[in-house]
This record gives sequence, C-alpha cells and structure tokens, in this order.
Amino acid sequence: MNRDLVTALEERIREGYTEASIIEEMVAVGYTKDEATRAYATAVISTSNTSPEAGLPTIGSFLSETWRLCTAELTLLGKSLLLGVGTFVGVAITVFVIAHTLGFSVQGSFLATTIIVPLLALLLGAILSFALTRALLLRTNGVLFRDHVIFAFKNFFSLALITLYVTIITQVGYALFIIPGIMAAVYLLFTVPHALTKESRGLAALVGSIALVYGRFFPVLGRVVVMNLIIVAIGSIFMLIIGGLSVGAVVYDPNLGFVGMPLFMTTIIGSVIASVYWLTCGLVVLYETLSRVPAPVVPSVQLRTRLKTLLGIIIGVVIGIITLIVFAVSFVGYAFLNW
Repeated sequence: MNRDLVTALEERIREGYTEASIIEEMVAVGYTKDEATRAYATAVISTSNTSPEAGLPTIGSFLSETWRLCTAELTLLGKSLLLGVGTFVGVAITVFVIAHTLGFSVQGSFLATTIIVPLLALLLGAILSFALTRALLLRTNGVLFRDHVIFAFKNFFSLALITLYVTIITQVGYALFIIPGIMAAVYLLFTVPHALTKESRGLAALVGSIALVYGRFFPVLGRVVVMNLIIVAIGSIFMLIIGGLSVGAVVYDPNLGFVGMPLFMTTIIGSVIASVYWLTCGLVVLYETLSRVPAPVVPSVQLRTRLKTLLGIIIGVVIGIITLIVFAVSFVGYAFLNW
C-alpha cells in the first residue's frame, strides 16, 4: 500500500471526513472502489488502536448513556402506548359491534373479538415497535412521531421480511449447536436500525449490520449480554416482590385474590414493556456508537458481495426446507383424512 496515500487518508480522517466522502474522492481520481476501501481501512487502523474496543465507551458509560436516553425520551414511549392502547380498544369495540350487528350472539361476538383482535394487536405492536425505534434513532431531526408511524406502516412488509430473515438465520444457527446462532444474533443485531435509518432493504440491510459489527464482535456481545442480565436481575426482583405480596394478601384474606391477580398481571405487562424499551434504547445507543467510531477493520467490497451471496443462499435453502415441510405435513394430513 502506497504510504503517501495512507498518510493523506489519515489526515482526511483526522479532519473529520466520512468514509463515503473519502472513498468517493479516491474513485474520482482513478482508484477502484475496492482499492479505496482497502486504503481507507489501512488508514483507519493507522490512526486508531487496532483493539476491537478502540474508541468505544466503557460498559459503564454505555449503560449510563442508555439510561439517559430511556429517561429523556419517555414521551415517545408514552405516545406509543397511548396510540397502541387507544387503537386496541377501538378495534376491539368495533369488531364486537360489527359481529353483534351481523347477528352473532353475545358469546359469538366475544369469540370473534378474541380471535381477530390479538392478530391485529400483534400487527399494531410490530408497527409501533418499528416507529419507536426510528423515532429514537432520528430524535434530533425534528420528525413528528406520526410520521414515523406512517413510515413504519408504509414499509411494514419489507421491515417484517428482514426481521423474519434475521429470525430464520438466527434460529438455524442455534440449531447448529448454539454458537452459530449467537454469532448470527450479534452480527445481524442492527439490521432493522440500518433499514430504518439508511432505508436499505433486504440483503443490503443484513450486510450493513454485519459491516457495522465486523471486527468488534466481542465488545458488542459483551454489552448485549450485560443489558439482558440487568433485565433478568431487576425483573426477577420485581416478580418476587409482587408475587410475594399477592400470595401474602390471599393468605391473609382469601377475598383479596381479586386484587392480587390483576396486580400480578399488570406487573408482568409493565415488565415486558419496560424491558423492550430498555433494549430498544440500548440498541439505539450501541448503533449510534458503532456508526460514529471507525472500526479497526473494514470489510472490503468483495467481502460484502460474498456476504450477500451467502446470506441469499442460506435464506433460500431455509425457505426451501420450510416449504418442503409444509408440503409434507399437508400431504400427510390429506392422506390421513382420506384414509
């Protein structure tokens, strides 16, 4: 590698030029994109510690920043909950009224409501989750929360599809003796944030997440593990306290059972919401940190292309296997019914 070129790129990096602008400048003067990427990677390594932890905040600082974000953006969580609960109640009442108007009995109307509403609630929860994540990522851009909800609604199919991709690849990895699943979960952790901010789709979002974690796998894994351990510890303490109080109330007076169970269920729901919000804030903080701090190793264009091909093959094989399983189950069921 030309040392003068690397020195010039080091100077550009110190002046604050982004990777994209540096590579674009090099391509404009005659370098190929891969040559520019490799030269940029060499310059980054020269200007920073090559340790995967280089430039990353300590775990304590990361947790402090996550807590700060959680407390500072509680209004976004409140908007999500109000919109979700309001829509859920409105849909439940609407389904019940429509079913009753169509001639269903009260019991039939309740049955229709309990079947349809949870499915719609699942859909609504996914849309609001995407919207909340995007609102946190773009919180300084002055975009209204309703615009994030509209974006999530319009792009729900593509966002849900890449989430399904990540789930499939991760679960296949776990089936292959756990370790591949852990690697997949960490490397693909930022697929959805990448899609929400870069508006990339499909394999491009998957590769974008891998490139972000590339060379920093263990620092990312460590921070994710610590975040989940905190949730488990705090959640266990709250569940023990509330569970103990509920049981104690029933033992003291059996007539208080109607108070203990709603309190216990409310605690569970609140714990789930708090856990999801905490993890989402941590994901946002970690994504922003990795995007801001240059990685010690940058994947080349060829490696990105190979990753896309590999991911495409894995997804294709898994979908093919699932299709064969569904076909086999359908065939066996049909044969059984006609036996």
